[in-house]
Amino acid sequence: MSDREIFEYLIRIALDAPEIKQQLIQLLTADKMSRKELLEVLLRHTKLQYAPAGMRNIFIYFQDDLFAKEVLQYLQKS
Repeated sequence: MSDREIFEYLIRIALDAPEIKQQLIQLLTADKMSRKELLEVLLRHTKLQYAPAGMRNIFIYFQDDLFAKEVLQYLQKS
């Protein structure tokens, strides 16, 4: 699966599962340093769990302020 397909899958899951959506919103609303720390924990955890590289890449993308802001706005509107 491409990174885009994994991202779209994650967003669909978040829109269908309010608790996951809320967790993503909390992650994306955190200040830059907190978000980075949380994402580093997620990256380590997903690596230990042998998650697909695409999933880990999504967490790397979330470290980008503009990307995080756009995803947050989308989740808040949905």
